[in-house]
Order: sequence, then C-alpha cells, then structure tokens
Amino acid sequence: MRIAAATKRKRIAAGVIALVMAAAVLFAAFFIAVEADHDCVGEGCAVCACIQACVQSFRQFGAGRASSAAAAVCFWLLVLSAFFFLPTFLPQTPVAKKVRLNN
Repeated sequence: MRIAAATKRKRIAAGVIALVMAAAVLFAAFFIAVEADHDCVGEGCAVCACIQACVQSFRQFGAGRASSAAAAVCFWLLVLSAFFFLPTFLPQTPVAKKVRLNN
C-alpha cells in the first residue's frame, strides 16, 4: 500500500514540475513576442536583458533551439483554443440542449 501511494506522489510531483516548466516556456515566448519591438535605451536596457534570459531558458529547456520551443507553444495554443472554442462551432440540436419535445 505504501509503495502505491509513494508512486502516486512521484507521478503527481512529476506532473506539477512538467506543468511549471511548460508554463515558464509559454510565458517566456509571450514575453519575447510582446517586447520584440520595444524602445531600446541602449547598453543597459532591462527589457533586452529579460529577453536574453528568456532565450537562455529556451536553450536550457529545448536543447538549444528556441524555434522548436516556439513551435511547441504554438501547437499547444492551437490545441487549447480548439478545446475551448470547438463547442461554439458545433451545431446545437434539441438532444444536445436536452430539450424535451412533447407533442
């Protein structure tokens, strides 16, 4: 019984760590996209330093290829948007609305 509980806790911990890492990559990609054309003040620009830190996190997470991480982020955004917006495009039927048709 203890072994099953420990295994379950390890799985949950691994899942949480994976979600945190995915969120870090996602937010880094959004930050780079939003601040790509900022007004740079020169050598000591804080935004440029943050962008460099985001690129470094891409390199650490994605084996040095920021483009593969950006493609993965785009894929998951597409999957999530399809999951949330698909019901709005499906036709509504009386059965789907659970309407009782009495004659």
